[in-house]
Amino acid sequence: MHFIHSIGIDIAAKSFRCCYKVKDEHNKVKIKGTRKFSNTKEGIDKFIVWSRSKNKTSETVRVVMEATGVYYERVAYGLHAADFEVYVLLPNRTKAYFKFLNLKSKTDELEADGLSQLGLDACLEQWHPSSSQMYSLKRLCRERTHIMEQKGVFKNRLHAERSCQRPQSQTLERLEQMIALLEQQLKAVEKQIEQQVKL
Repeated sequence: MHFIHSIGIDIAAKSFRCCYKVKDEHNKVKIKGTRKFSNTKEGIDKFIVWSRSKNKTSETVRVVMEATGVYYERVAYGLHAADFEVYVLLPNRTKAYFKFLNLKSKTDELEADGLSQLGLDACLEQWHPSSSQMYSLKRLCRERTHIMEQKGVFKNRLHAERSCQRPQSQTLERLEQMIALLEQQLKAVEKQIEQQVKL
């Protein structure tokens, strides 16, 4: 008998919650186990041992998770390297599916369960890691965006301080120094981006 194996993983900064389900050819679904692991290399290694102990037939296991900031990356890269089929979904995709399942409350256990069910029911596009160059470029571009946002915040504060009834000269000086520092950081990041593009 052929089974579909799916593990839903709800990821947080320090830990991740799993729900392991299987579906047989008659669409009967069974939960093989649930467990929580630390979001560390040791936690991922323990997850691999745990999940393989549940899979007696050595069939391919789908692992479904949400792209939660950067916290999913360690798990996704670690499991891909261990030959799992990894699926990383955008939050709007999972939110729509959870609404379809009528999952109104939001807990780690329910999210892991819902992600596991999504792996059983849907035709998903498998995730593959970016090249080291593309990964570096994405991180640098995010850093550039963050610096630009911070620069905008401090420029607005400087404008407000200059426009008030009694501007504080030392406050103005500190704000100008902060903007100058951010401009230096922006140039450094942009130079690094340019170097990465040339690789």
